[in-house]
Amino acid sequence: MSPPPPYAYVNPAFSKLITYENIYEVFESIAQNLETVTLRDIKVYSTPLSAPFKSSKPGIRRYLQQQFSPVDYHAFVVFETNDGMWWALDKMAEGIFVSWGKCRDSVLFNFNMTPRANPIFWLAHDSSTASIEKLVRCLDNTLPENLYDPFTSNCQHFTKLMFDKLADDKSWGLKTPADITSPLILFSNSGYPFYGTLFCVSFIFEICLLLNNDNRNGASFYYQCMVCTLILVSFLILLHFIDKVDEDTFELIG
Repeated sequence: MSPPPPYAYVNPAFSKLITYENIYEVFESIAQNLETVTLRDIKVYSTPLSAPFKSSKPGIRRYLQQQFSPVDYHAFVVFETNDGMWWALDKMAEGIFVSWGKCRDSVLFNFNMTPRANPIFWLAHDSSTASIEKLVRCLDNTLPENLYDPFTSNCQHFTKLMFDKLADDKSWGLKTPADITSPLILFSNSGYPFYGTLFCVSFIFEICLLLNNDNRNGASFYYQCMVCTLILVSFLILLHFIDKVDEDTFELIG
């Protein structure tokens, strides 16, 4: 999702930490009627993790603050209600936050009056007719056990819980560390991961054979190192090109 251009100023969304004691007070102060105000749709978005890099310099933060695997990202839900308000729900280490504003970009690209980390990706979408009252009940049941755990109760688990309960038909199938480390994943997508792994293993094996062949000749050894470096650089460029094509394709679909 592309952020709005600099000249299109968007008021950052207001954010509030909700607790077991203030949940009804917070939502009643925003929505006119919890029973009659309903959702129009609900979406799941992702943004790179920002907490580990908040104290870093901007240049370092722009480089490191990105998603490196299928599971290291922050997930949150965004929805619009029939009274023209836009909302977002985020689970942080401090607790669950609700954000609200008059346009989508205010909650999508901002959290707690500060810009979210980029890039932001759209992961799931479904229609919803749930009322704010149902949303509050779901949160009310979640809050007493709202202990943040990076492995069993993080932002992704919370986002899936809220999306699955409020969406009309769909559920969000998030990937977990167990999913991406399972041997069965090698045979998914018509066996593409298996053949990719086999290619990488063969590639590394060929480099080892090349380096161990006739190491007594110094000139030959340095020549082999140069060839290996060129092969490796070409391979990395190819991987980058493939990732760029996939990313562009995903953005076009989104």
